[in-house]
Amino acid sequence: METMSNYILGILKRNPFIALSWGVHSFTAIADNNGLSFTVNGFVFKGNVQIVYNDGNDLFDVIIGKEKYTGIYMDELVSFIDRKIEKDCDDNQYQEKVNDWFMKEAIEEFKGYFADEE
Repeated sequence: METMSNYILGILKRNPFIALSWGVHSFTAIADNNGLSFTVNGFVFKGNVQIVYNDGNDLFDVIIGKEKYTGIYMDELVSFIDRKIEKDCDDNQYQEKVNDWFMKEAIEEFKGYFADEE
């Protein structure tokens, strides 16, 4: 029988580009085998996220930092988390954030090439 942590990980893997945009890492099964914990490095939130299956109502509870959200449907799980940790704006504004971040990273990388020559 598949563990709940693997099941949740499978849900995240159905949208790999979204989950990867969170800078997700350090996946850990929650001790009672009823959920998954991981760390993110998103635009909106950086820190620990827990997804716990609530078998009483067949929905998921999501804990992002100190905030707890209950009653999340499986088919809404990834988009819900994405809005809380990565994309709190419309698509155009998000694209601007990504472009700004990319340019900042590219400039820092470019500076690194010349720092060694000084």
